[in-house]
Amino acid sequence: MVEAYTIAVDKWIIPRLGAVRLQLLDPAMVSQFIGSLLADGRSPKYVRNIHGVLRKALADARRLGLVRSNAAADVELPQVHRGDLRAWDTDQISRFLHHVESDRLGPLWRFLIATGVRRGEALGLRWSDVDLDTATVMIRRQRVVVGGHVVEGAPKTKAGQRKISVDAATAAALRSWRSTQAAERLLMGAGWANAVGLVFTQPDGAPLYPQTITATFKRISQDIGLPTIGVHGLRHSSATMMISSGLSPKVVSQRLGHSTVAITLDTYSHVLPAHDQAAADFIGRSLDEGARTLRQDSVTNL
Repeated sequence: MVEAYTIAVDKWIIPRLGAVRLQLLDPAMVSQFIGSLLADGRSPKYVRNIHGVLRKALADARRLGLVRSNAAADVELPQVHRGDLRAWDTDQISRFLHHVESDRLGPLWRFLIATGVRRGEALGLRWSDVDLDTATVMIRRQRVVVGGHVVEGAPKTKAGQRKISVDAATAAALRSWRSTQAAERLLMGAGWANAVGLVFTQPDGAPLYPQTITATFKRISQDIGLPTIGVHGLRHSSATMMISSGLSPKVVSQRLGHSTVAITLDTYSHVLPAHDQAAADFIGRSLDEGARTLRQDSVTNL
Protein backbone atom coordinates (compact mmCIF):
# COMPACT_ATOMS: atom_id res chain seq x y z
CA MET A 1 0.00 0.00 0.00
CA VAL A 2 3.07 2.27 -0.13
CA GLU A 3 2.03 3.53 -3.57
CA ALA A 4 -1.44 4.44 -2.29
CA TYR A 5 0.12 6.47 0.54
CA THR A 6 2.51 8.11 -1.91
CA ILE A 7 -0.41 9.20 -4.11
CA ALA A 8 -2.24 10.64 -1.09
CA VAL A 9 0.84 12.64 -0.12
CA ASP A 10 2.05 13.73 -3.56
CA LYS A 11 -1.33 14.42 -5.16
CA TRP A 12 -3.29 15.92 -2.27
CA ILE A 13 -1.46 16.62 0.98
CA ILE A 14 1.70 18.34 -0.27
CA PRO A 15 0.03 20.49 -2.98
CA ARG A 16 -2.56 21.81 -0.52
CA LEU A 17 -0.76 21.82 2.82
CA GLY A 18 2.90 21.67 1.86
CA ALA A 19 3.38 25.44 2.14
CA VAL A 20 2.28 25.45 5.80
CA ARG A 21 5.01 25.11 8.42
CA LEU A 22 4.45 21.89 10.34
CA GLN A 23 4.34 23.65 13.71
CA LEU A 24 1.72 26.11 12.45
CA LEU A 25 -0.68 23.50 11.08
CA ASP A 26 -3.89 23.53 13.14
CA PRO A 27 -7.26 21.69 13.11
CA ALA A 28 -8.94 24.56 11.24
CA MET A 29 -6.49 24.18 8.35
CA VAL A 30 -7.02 20.42 8.26
CA SER A 31 -10.79 20.95 8.24
CA GLN A 32 -10.44 23.39 5.34
CA PHE A 33 -8.27 20.83 3.55
CA ILE A 34 -10.96 18.15 3.99
CA GLY A 35 -13.62 20.56 2.76
CA SER A 36 -11.61 21.35 -0.37
CA LEU A 37 -11.33 17.64 -1.20
CA LEU A 38 -15.08 17.20 -0.88
CA ALA A 39 -15.68 20.31 -2.98
CA ASP A 40 -13.53 18.79 -5.72
CA GLY A 41 -15.82 15.77 -5.84
CA ARG A 42 -13.77 13.33 -3.80
CA SER A 43 -15.97 10.71 -2.08
CA PRO A 44 -16.32 10.72 1.72
CA LYS A 45 -14.54 7.37 1.92
CA TYR A 46 -11.65 8.60 -0.23
CA VAL A 47 -11.35 11.77 1.85
CA ARG A 48 -11.29 9.73 5.04
CA ASN A 49 -8.48 7.61 3.58
CA ILE A 50 -6.41 10.69 2.76
CA HIS A 51 -7.10 12.08 6.22
CA GLY A 52 -5.89 8.78 7.69
CA VAL A 53 -2.53 9.17 5.95
CA LEU A 54 -2.19 12.76 7.23
CA ARG A 55 -3.21 11.80 10.76
CA LYS A 56 -0.67 8.97 10.88
CA ALA A 57 2.11 11.25 9.61
CA LEU A 58 1.28 13.88 12.24
CA ALA A 59 1.12 11.19 14.94
CA ASP A 60 4.68 10.20 14.00
CA ALA A 61 5.72 13.86 14.06
CA ARG A 62 4.26 14.24 17.55
CA ARG A 63 6.03 11.09 18.75
CA LEU A 64 9.32 12.51 17.46
CA GLY A 65 8.70 15.80 19.23
CA LEU A 66 8.30 17.82 16.03
CA VAL A 67 4.82 19.06 16.98
CA ARG A 68 3.01 19.36 20.29
CA SER A 69 -0.32 18.01 19.07
CA ASN A 70 -1.83 16.16 16.15
CA ALA A 71 -3.81 18.73 14.16
CA ALA A 72 -5.70 15.99 12.32
CA ALA A 73 -6.74 14.03 15.40
CA ASP A 74 -10.04 15.69 16.30
CA VAL A 75 -11.38 17.20 13.07
CA GLU A 76 -14.86 16.34 11.87
CA LEU A 77 -14.88 13.86 9.00
CA PRO A 78 -17.53 13.29 6.33
CA GLN A 79 -19.90 10.44 7.03
CA VAL A 80 -19.81 7.34 4.87
CA HIS A 81 -23.39 6.20 4.49
CA ARG A 82 -23.68 2.50 5.27
CA GLY A 83 -27.37 2.07 4.62
CA ASP A 84 -26.92 1.44 0.92
CA LEU A 85 -24.56 -1.51 1.28
CA ARG A 86 -25.51 -3.97 -1.41
CA ALA A 87 -25.69 -7.64 -0.49
CA TRP A 88 -27.51 -10.82 -1.48
CA ASP A 89 -29.71 -12.92 0.78
CA THR A 90 -29.10 -16.64 1.27
CA ASP A 91 -31.43 -17.65 -1.58
CA GLN A 92 -29.64 -15.36 -4.03
CA ILE A 93 -26.25 -16.63 -2.89
CA SER A 94 -27.42 -20.22 -3.37
CA ARG A 95 -28.63 -19.41 -6.89
CA PHE A 96 -25.28 -17.84 -7.74
CA LEU A 97 -23.19 -20.70 -6.34
CA HIS A 98 -25.35 -23.26 -8.13
CA HIS A 99 -24.87 -21.39 -11.42
CA VAL A 100 -21.06 -21.17 -11.11
CA GLU A 101 -20.61 -24.69 -9.75
CA SER A 102 -19.07 -25.87 -13.04
CA ASP A 103 -17.41 -22.53 -13.84
CA ARG A 104 -13.61 -22.54 -13.92
CA LEU A 105 -13.51 -19.84 -11.27
CA GLY A 106 -16.25 -21.44 -9.17
CA PRO A 107 -13.81 -22.09 -6.29
CA LEU A 108 -12.87 -18.39 -6.25
CA TRP A 109 -16.51 -17.28 -6.01
CA ARG A 110 -17.18 -19.76 -3.21
CA PHE A 111 -14.02 -18.69 -1.37
CA LEU A 112 -15.02 -15.03 -1.51
CA ILE A 113 -18.48 -15.75 -0.09
CA ALA A 114 -17.38 -18.30 2.50
CA THR A 115 -14.62 -16.14 3.98
CA GLY A 116 -15.73 -12.56 3.33
CA VAL A 117 -12.20 -11.62 2.25
CA ARG A 118 -11.63 -8.66 -0.02
CA ARG A 119 -11.16 -9.19 -3.75
CA GLY A 120 -7.50 -8.16 -3.53
CA GLU A 121 -6.85 -10.50 -0.60
CA ALA A 122 -8.20 -13.48 -2.55
CA LEU A 123 -6.17 -12.58 -5.63
CA GLY A 124 -3.02 -12.16 -3.53
CA LEU A 125 -3.42 -15.52 -1.77
CA ARG A 126 -0.58 -18.01 -2.25
CA TRP A 127 -0.59 -21.76 -1.77
CA SER A 128 2.09 -21.35 0.90
CA ASP A 129 -0.59 -19.55 2.94
CA VAL A 130 -3.14 -22.34 2.57
CA ASP A 131 -3.27 -25.38 4.87
CA LEU A 132 -5.92 -27.75 3.54
CA ASP A 133 -5.22 -30.30 6.28
CA THR A 134 -6.39 -27.86 8.95
CA ALA A 135 -8.75 -26.02 6.56
CA THR A 136 -7.20 -22.62 7.29
CA VAL A 137 -5.73 -19.80 5.21
CA MET A 138 -3.46 -16.93 6.17
CA ILE A 139 -4.23 -13.53 4.67
CA ARG A 140 -0.83 -11.85 4.33
CA ARG A 141 -1.04 -9.75 1.17
CA GLN A 142 -3.40 -8.29 -1.41
CA ARG A 143 -3.30 -7.37 -5.09
CA VAL A 144 -5.05 -4.06 -5.77
CA VAL A 145 -5.24 -1.51 -8.57
CA VAL A 146 -3.49 1.78 -7.78
CA GLY A 147 -3.15 4.43 -10.44
CA GLY A 148 -4.11 1.97 -13.15
CA HIS A 149 -1.46 -0.56 -12.12
CA VAL A 150 -1.75 -3.73 -10.03
CA VAL A 151 0.25 -3.45 -6.83
CA GLU A 152 0.88 -6.23 -4.33
CA GLY A 153 1.34 -5.39 -0.67
CA ALA A 154 0.19 -6.07 2.86
CA PRO A 155 -3.47 -5.65 3.85
CA LYS A 156 -4.52 -2.12 4.73
CA THR A 157 -4.27 -2.64 8.50
CA LYS A 158 -2.37 -4.90 10.88
CA ALA A 159 -5.65 -6.65 11.67
CA GLY A 160 -5.95 -7.43 7.97
CA GLN A 161 -3.17 -9.99 8.34
CA ARG A 162 -5.16 -12.83 9.82
CA LYS A 163 -5.83 -16.55 9.93
CA ILE A 164 -9.23 -17.72 8.70
CA SER A 165 -10.86 -21.13 8.95
CA VAL A 166 -12.82 -22.42 5.98
CA ASP A 167 -15.68 -24.89 5.93
CA ALA A 168 -15.28 -28.43 4.59
CA ALA A 169 -17.00 -27.72 1.26
CA THR A 170 -14.79 -24.68 0.61
CA ALA A 171 -11.68 -26.70 1.50
CA ALA A 172 -12.84 -29.37 -0.97
CA ALA A 173 -13.35 -26.68 -3.62
CA LEU A 174 -9.78 -25.46 -3.05
CA ARG A 175 -8.45 -29.03 -3.37
CA SER A 176 -10.31 -29.41 -6.65
CA TRP A 177 -8.97 -26.07 -7.83
CA ARG A 178 -5.41 -27.09 -6.98
CA SER A 179 -5.83 -30.17 -9.19
CA THR A 180 -7.23 -28.01 -12.01
CA GLN A 181 -4.30 -25.62 -11.70
CA ALA A 182 -1.81 -28.52 -11.68
CA ALA A 183 -3.28 -29.84 -14.93
CA GLU A 184 -3.07 -26.36 -16.49
CA ARG A 185 0.55 -26.06 -15.37
CA LEU A 186 1.40 -29.40 -16.96
CA LEU A 187 -0.25 -28.29 -20.19
CA MET A 188 1.61 -24.97 -20.29
CA GLY A 189 5.02 -26.44 -19.49
CA ALA A 190 7.74 -23.78 -19.72
CA GLY A 191 5.10 -21.16 -20.44
CA TRP A 192 3.65 -21.39 -16.93
CA ALA A 193 3.58 -17.88 -15.48
CA ASN A 194 2.85 -18.51 -11.79
CA ALA A 195 6.32 -18.30 -10.26
CA VAL A 196 5.17 -17.15 -6.80
CA GLY A 197 2.47 -19.79 -6.32
CA LEU A 198 -0.70 -17.68 -6.45
CA VAL A 199 -3.81 -19.69 -5.69
CA PHE A 200 -6.18 -18.09 -8.21
CA THR A 201 -4.71 -17.58 -11.67
CA GLN A 202 -5.49 -17.49 -15.36
CA PRO A 203 -5.12 -20.78 -17.31
CA ASP A 204 -1.49 -19.95 -18.12
CA GLY A 205 -0.68 -19.19 -14.48
CA ALA A 206 -0.68 -15.41 -14.89
CA PRO A 207 -2.32 -13.40 -12.10
CA LEU A 208 -5.99 -12.56 -12.42
CA TYR A 209 -6.57 -8.86 -13.08
CA PRO A 210 -8.85 -7.41 -10.36
CA GLN A 211 -11.02 -5.39 -12.74
CA THR A 212 -11.54 -8.44 -14.95
CA ILE A 213 -12.89 -10.34 -11.97
CA THR A 214 -15.27 -7.46 -11.26
CA ALA A 215 -16.50 -7.40 -14.87
CA THR A 216 -16.92 -11.19 -14.94
CA PHE A 217 -18.90 -11.17 -11.72
CA LYS A 218 -21.19 -8.44 -13.03
CA ARG A 219 -21.84 -10.37 -16.24
CA ILE A 220 -22.65 -13.60 -14.41
CA SER A 221 -24.99 -11.78 -12.01
CA GLN A 222 -26.85 -10.17 -14.88
CA ASP A 223 -27.05 -13.45 -16.82
CA ILE A 224 -28.98 -15.12 -14.01
CA GLY A 225 -31.06 -12.09 -13.11
CA LEU A 226 -29.49 -11.29 -9.75
CA PRO A 227 -29.09 -7.72 -8.42
CA THR A 228 -25.75 -6.14 -9.28
CA ILE A 229 -23.82 -5.81 -6.03
CA GLY A 230 -20.20 -5.73 -7.14
CA VAL A 231 -17.56 -8.20 -5.95
CA HIS A 232 -17.29 -6.27 -2.67
CA GLY A 233 -20.97 -7.02 -2.20
CA LEU A 234 -20.01 -10.67 -1.69
CA ARG A 235 -18.01 -9.53 1.35
CA HIS A 236 -21.06 -7.66 2.66
CA SER A 237 -23.24 -10.70 1.96
CA SER A 238 -20.88 -12.95 3.90
CA ALA A 239 -20.71 -10.54 6.83
CA THR A 240 -24.49 -10.12 6.91
CA MET A 241 -24.96 -13.90 6.94
CA MET A 242 -22.49 -14.30 9.80
CA ILE A 243 -24.09 -11.61 11.93
CA SER A 244 -27.62 -12.79 11.14
CA SER A 245 -26.67 -16.30 12.24
CA GLY A 246 -25.89 -14.95 15.69
CA LEU A 247 -22.11 -15.12 15.37
CA SER A 248 -20.28 -12.83 17.76
CA PRO A 249 -19.42 -9.43 16.18
CA LYS A 250 -15.91 -9.93 17.58
CA VAL A 251 -15.48 -13.13 15.56
CA VAL A 252 -17.00 -11.49 12.46
CA SER A 253 -14.63 -8.54 12.88
CA GLN A 254 -11.61 -10.84 13.11
CA ARG A 255 -12.64 -12.81 10.02
CA LEU A 256 -13.21 -9.64 8.01
CA GLY A 257 -9.92 -8.12 9.14
CA HIS A 258 -11.46 -4.98 10.61
CA SER A 259 -9.13 -3.05 12.89
CA THR A 260 -11.83 -2.73 15.57
CA VAL A 261 -15.18 -4.33 16.39
CA ALA A 262 -16.64 -0.81 16.28
CA ILE A 263 -16.09 -0.73 12.51
CA THR A 264 -18.00 -3.99 12.12
CA LEU A 265 -20.85 -2.80 14.30
CA ASP A 266 -21.04 0.53 12.49
CA THR A 267 -20.92 -1.02 9.02
CA TYR A 268 -23.54 -3.68 9.70
CA SER A 269 -25.70 -1.85 12.21
CA HIS A 270 -28.71 -2.41 9.93
CA VAL A 271 -28.53 -6.13 10.76
CA LEU A 272 -28.44 -5.64 14.53
CA PRO A 273 -32.04 -4.54 15.33
CA ALA A 274 -33.27 -8.05 14.58
CA HIS A 275 -30.65 -9.36 17.00
CA ASP A 276 -31.86 -6.92 19.65
CA GLN A 277 -35.40 -8.27 19.29
CA ALA A 278 -34.10 -11.84 19.32
CA ALA A 279 -32.21 -11.08 22.55
CA ALA A 280 -35.36 -9.60 24.10
CA ASP A 281 -37.39 -12.65 23.08
CA PHE A 282 -34.73 -14.98 24.49
CA ILE A 283 -34.65 -13.18 27.83
CA GLY A 284 -38.45 -13.16 27.94
CA ARG A 285 -38.62 -16.91 27.32
CA SER A 286 -35.97 -17.54 29.97
CA LEU A 287 -37.82 -15.44 32.54
CA ASP A 288 -41.13 -17.13 31.73
CA GLU A 289 -39.55 -20.55 31.96
CA GLY A 290 -38.02 -19.68 35.32
CA ALA A 291 -41.37 -18.44 36.62
CA ARG A 292 -43.13 -21.62 35.45
CA THR A 293 -40.53 -23.76 37.19
CA LEU A 294 -41.03 -21.86 40.43
CA ARG A 295 -44.82 -22.24 40.21
CA GLN A 296 -44.51 -25.97 39.58
CA ASP A 297 -42.15 -26.33 42.54
CA SER A 298 -44.61 -24.43 44.72
CA VAL A 299 -47.50 -26.73 43.71
CA THR A 300 -45.35 -29.81 44.29
CA ASN A 301 -44.44 -28.65 47.79
CA LEU A 302 -48.07 -28.09 48.83
